[in-house]
Amino acid sequence: MNKAYEVIAANGGSYIDGVPTLHWGQWHDNAYIGCIAAVTQALGDPVSYETLMGVSGVCYRLGLKVNWCPSSEIPQNGQVWDDQINAAIGCRMYALKDEHRRNRRVKESLDAGRPVLSCGLFGSPEWDMLTGYDQNFFFGRSYFHTQGPGEPHYQPEEYHTPNRYPRAELYPGVAPRSLMRFFDKPCKKGDPRKLLKKSLDICLAYWNHEPRADNRFGEAAYRVLIEGFGKSDEEFAKIFDTACYHVGCLADARRCAYLYLQDAAALLREANRERLLEVAGAYQSIVDGILAVTPYEMLGVAWAGGENRIENWDRALRRELVTALERAIETEKRIQLAVRDILAHWEAA
Repeated sequence: MNKAYEVIAANGGSYIDGVPTLHWGQWHDNAYIGCIAAVTQALGDPVSYETLMGVSGVCYRLGLKVNWCPSSEIPQNGQVWDDQINAAIGCRMYALKDEHRRNRRVKESLDAGRPVLSCGLFGSPEWDMLTGYDQNFFFGRSYFHTQGPGEPHYQPEEYHTPNRYPRAELYPGVAPRSLMRFFDKPCKKGDPRKLLKKSLDICLAYWNHEPRADNRFGEAAYRVLIEGFGKSDEEFAKIFDTACYHVGCLADARRCAYLYLQDAAALLREANRERLLEVAGAYQSIVDGILAVTPYEMLGVAWAGGENRIENWDRALRRELVTALERAIETEKRIQLAVRDILAHWEAA
């Protein structure tokens, strides 16, 4: 492992020095994939956020809870293809059920310069990163802690090390038996062409994902968005922050789909290469359609320090966005047909 950051022993523990902060509103809006990309940087073998979004298929995902909860964006609310991520980063992520083994492994990993991921370490359930520990506490990075004033329970009581790592007051987080990720088991990296094929299979799977509890996927999730932006001013005000956040995450995901597939087209030949470039362009058109109505900065939410203001979202603007989302649905349907055609002719690709 060619670690990018020094490990410093201090206060009965150790910390990984210099791990950058995590941010929403910078085209890295899926916290799970954003944290994994940050880990690969720390391990000295970086894999880009866009590549990880692409190979994992999260770039094709649109999943929404009917109550608009921000946690809708956590991929584990539906099916997740971690095997694709493992193959992309050359490391088999895993969790441990036994509490004592888990706590020991966390410290061993941090001592070795390997960050550890878990969900809900600092506040509301979301993927976060552990970067160190001392005699009493673990601490690390969270998307919530670098975004502005935020909610009171997102303001850490204590920072650690010159890096100002906030204390993980809720360690080990939500469901650590399944929602913790260690990065100390190397595996062989996957063939990019095989990763692409599985990615396209996931594209189809996410669009046709069955509802899971109160989560909706694909067109049904688009319909939840459209219904929200079609509400009265009074009703829209109740979901304003989360509604804009979900549209921002949609734009971020489809941007990754465009960039990943545009690059991956070089892995294919002739007709399939051209088809894949068309699919990439179709995803770009979805992003362009959304941003033509509202710039990315306006899709930031209050807890992410964005410049969004509800007074900017009058009914006329919301109607324009609904039209863009309706067009996006039709584009997604055409993409599904094109992807099926590419996979049907894969051997000729």
